[in-house]
Amino acid sequence: ISLLQDCNGCIGPSTKVNIRVETVNMVGSVSLTLSGPTNEQKYDNVAPYTFFGENSGNYDGQTLPSGTYMFTVQAFTGLLGGGGAGPTKTVSFTVGAARRLRNRMNEV
Repeated sequence: ISLLQDCNGCIGPSTKVNIRVETVNMVGSVSLTLSGPTNEQKYDNVAPYTFFGENSGNYDGQTLPSGTYMFTVQAFTGLLGGGGAGPTKTVSFTVGAARRLRNRMNEV
């Protein structure tokens, strides 16, 4: 997970999301765990490793209920989380109303 960074309110409630994991080395599988208002764990054995799926370069997306989420990934040397385990990486994000920043420099 190098592009998804911790964010608060960065995903709108009607935005379809999908998370793709890119590994540095060849791996047998990747565990993808979503925790929050929706809880789900999946294993993906074939790159690109995605949470909501991919078909010939078309990434499926789903909307998520509003709330705070943790997304955790871990690579394994074997299929379906078997074999040796790599390090775990976790990011947090919030799905909700888009936040607007006010320009306070113009306020006196």
